[in-house]
Amino acid sequence: MRWSVQRRIHELKAPATAAHGTTFKRDMLLLSLTDGVHTGWGEASPLSSYSGVTADECDAALRPRLDLLAGADPDDPDSTLRGCAEGLIGPTRAALEVALRDLAARRAGISLLEAFGVTSARSVDIRALLSSTDLSVAQAEAEAAKRAGFRAVKAKVATGGASDHVRIDALRGALGRNIHLSADANGAWNVTEALEQLAVLCDTVDLVEQPVRGLAEMRELKGTSGIPLALDEDATEIGAFDQPLAADVVCLKLQAWGGLDNLIQAAGRAREAGLLVTYGSTLDGPVGIAASLIAAQAVQPDLACGLGTLEAFEESFDALEVADGQMSSPEGPGLGTDPEGTRC
Repeated sequence: MRWSVQRRIHELKAPATAAHGTTFKRDMLLLSLTDGVHTGWGEASPLSSYSGVTADECDAALRPRLDLLAGADPDDPDSTLRGCAEGLIGPTRAALEVALRDLAARRAGISLLEAFGVTSARSVDIRALLSSTDLSVAQAEAEAAKRAGFRAVKAKVATGGASDHVRIDALRGALGRNIHLSADANGAWNVTEALEQLAVLCDTVDLVEQPVRGLAEMRELKGTSGIPLALDEDATEIGAFDQPLAADVVCLKLQAWGGLDNLIQAAGRAREAGLLVTYGSTLDGPVGIAASLIAAQAVQPDLACGLGTLEAFEESFDALEVADGQMSSPEGPGLGTDPEGTRC
């Protein structure tokens, strides 16, 4: 196998604001692996404000491992991963694992869904992200999401104090009661603040994602307001699936878990523990979204997934468009798409 790594920057249509910071563009690495005929793709798309990991760190960690691929069997990605992926941080392992599996599936002429044993897959319900913190813009986003057929949306909170509540109330008014509305605090509150905020939000939202950081703090909040809680940033922490549960839902992300195999296994473990499962994105590029869609179709999440975030990019990606609030992985061998989001 031969490899190459390239840097890719995707501009966003508008800044995406969360409690951990504002994102203006996405800086990521694209890994290609080729046998001379077929090419497999992987993506490391860390969001540094979210995880503390940068694209430069992923690049430095990935390249030495790629030098071990020269004699690897392109049809046996699991053996290759055992030999060279140990200790890699999440986004870096995700890039390597997805590229290896994409190449192997393309060589076999099958989709990655088929490679994971899925012969019949349904579309995945998608949750729209209402990214603006401006009241009028957020209302317009909500109305557009409703017209587009989304049955679930998410808005960021903990970004503007009391104005969050005004905005969330306005979003509920625009959406009506039949659309699932979740609020994501990205762990910005302490327990006292979270108790106050949950009391205000309890009649408006259907789910609050990561109101505080730390499993102990999440356990302290669970069940206090009547609003289901979701793990995101803490989902990969040791003990996240242990009893007593720290949340009702877990949001699993490809970059955090380090690959499709880990993502699918984590969903099984979470469900065994009694958690509902959904999948999300750290504003991944088209390769990351395509891989996450495959995991979602393999597992069939319990709640709508946050995998429609490519719509926040300036570019369009034809193979990965949301239709009536749903997405499916592209047909075709491997991922069924490439870094341009075209069908292949």
